[in-house]
Amino acid sequence: MLSYSIGVLLKGDGSVYSSRTKRRGRMRGTTSYFVALRVNSFQFVDTFRKRFAEVLARNYVAIQGPKKDGCLVVRYGCARFVRWWRDVGVPGVSKIARAFPRDYLEGRFDSESSVGNYVVYMCGAEDHRAILEFDRELCARLGMRTGRIEPYGATGLPTWIRGRLANSKAQRLRLSVNASDFLSIIGTINVETRIKKLRAMIKGRRWTPWEERPRILALELQREGLNPREVCNRLSADCGYSVPYTTVYFWLRRGIKTWEAYSLERKLSQVRIKINTNAKERTAGPVA
Repeated sequence: MLSYSIGVLLKGDGSVYSSRTKRRGRMRGTTSYFVALRVNSFQFVDTFRKRFAEVLARNYVAIQGPKKDGCLVVRYGCARFVRWWRDVGVPGVSKIARAFPRDYLEGRFDSESSVGNYVVYMCGAEDHRAILEFDRELCARLGMRTGRIEPYGATGLPTWIRGRLANSKAQRLRLSVNASDFLSIIGTINVETRIKKLRAMIKGRRWTPWEERPRILALELQREGLNPREVCNRLSADCGYSVPYTTVYFWLRRGIKTWEAYSLERKLSQVRIKINTNAKERTAGPVA
């Protein structure tokens, strides 16, 4: 539960902050500490408030709203957690995310995802690139096919954020993850519109297998020392095969294994990860 909460709060829709009241007369000002989430998805807000309540070992609070902008708000007051969050910083919470990568990524995708053409995007900005690189590493570790982190949109253009029109001050970035891999490993997005779109897209997809020749060429180019992106470009420029990057990346990971052998190896790897994660959750105590 803590790892999921970290995924929501680490450069995501959630916020960790303090608020100081002004001093009146002889009374001293007081500082209050809060953890809050403000989004327009009931499913997301409800999931976060229940899981974060387990982190704090207390009853979950009521959902406020919808506000004028259509957003729902959930807020917890907890000085101990806010101080802990500030003390450990990104290096500290990253260690927890590494120990429970699936829960962490579920929180990240709930907070920062969008659904594209047979991919799920993790979105961010240029000043969050290190976090996206960390997320990409964890996705690959869990066996999900990913693309490179790439820019999209342009700076200075108006963007709708939580019902308000704002200008983007930094270059926006996104990381693509194969949609079927996402559903088989992460399982869901706790945002109603996104998961509905993703499942409808996967259900209606018709898969056409590639012929063997481009895969053999990709393996030959890899043996020449080219990375997946360079292999993808060479297949397109020299051989006329317009193969998606995620497909080339999968071919290079699969290598000469048959599909059956690769599938069995991948399933066994996922089972080992699940067993290790469950063992850690049983030994770890609540953190507040």
